Amino acid sequence: MTDISVVSLGMHSTLVREAFGRGNRILSCNFSENPVYNFPVDGPWALNEPNYELFERQLLNLLEMPDADYAKVCGRWPKYLLGYEQQHPTDQFLKGLIADAVKNQRASSESS
Repeated sequence: MTDISVVSLGMHSTLVREAFGRGNRILSCNFSENPVYNFPVDGPWALNEPNYELFERQLLNLLEMPDADYAKVCGRWPKYLLGYEQQHPTDQFLKGLIADAVKNQRASSESS
């Protein structure tokens, strides 16, 4: 769902970290005032202050920002958090890994 969302919202969530690493727009909110829940990378995708006006401003900024500008602002940070390869997505890699393991298991049990 994060791949088709304009902006995904969350707090201290691996889901928003993965979405950010995949190049998707996120707004990670920490309204607890405990810095342990801050998003690990500062930027327009991280809100660490319980302030509705600031929340509204950051969300609208993310919604209105052109894709090229968002990619420029993100820079290398998405790849830093998650080594996602669009040509070789994790789900496809795991699907192949499992298929190979099943194939090898069958071949091993047939030769026994």
